[in-house]
Amino acid sequence: MKIIILEGVDNLGKSTVARALADFYAKEGYGVVSIHCVAKTDFDRLARDICEMESNEYWSVENGSFKNETLLILDRSWKDEYVYGPIYRGKTKGEMIRRIHDIVVPIRKKPVDWRANIYEILLESDPDFAIGNDDDKSYYSGMEYDDKVNRVEYEMSMFREAMSVNEFFLDDDHKINVKVDHDGKFRPLSDITGQITGRIKFKKLQDDTVSRTA
Repeated sequence: MKIIILEGVDNLGKSTVARALADFYAKEGYGVVSIHCVAKTDFDRLARDICEMESNEYWSVENGSFKNETLLILDRSWKDEYVYGPIYRGKTKGEMIRRIHDIVVPIRKKPVDWRANIYEILLESDPDFAIGNDDDKSYYSGMEYDDKVNRVEYEMSMFREAMSVNEFFLDDDHKINVKVDHDGKFRPLSDITGQITGRIKFKKLQDDTVSRTA
């Protein structure tokens, strides 16, 4: 099982990047599962489902003796709790850190080397860029411009803090910050995904009996 977690404020193209990554890794032979998390996502159940998913890898149709390795791409995750819990639900950062660690308990029970294939990606931009791409569905939609800037800057700082929660005790090279804008425009999608896939180095685990089929 491999996991890529995409995070960042609204309107930075997380879902678009998730689809591009899914296409890339599907061509590499992975059985890709992509999940878009929303405000009502039951993260406790999601963590349990991930563990269940890991034990039911995708069997190759052509040859039942081989499996495609599962790659799970999460478009947002439990890290949102750290950002939005204090802003909208009156929770403290300490409460949200404990909440995140509680959510991932089932995943952390996996062998330590299983974490070698978890990567967290934080998409970032200039605040004005995110605001300029507002789809009127963001938490800050409807605010006055100065209030939007303050809110987006605050959310961005909170997401950077959230990346340091480190509920999986990941090495720094498993946390990747990617700026999606340049000169007020989205960078080419191929450049963004190329930066991510170029940094991700999935490892073959010693006890991993799964073989990929192209």
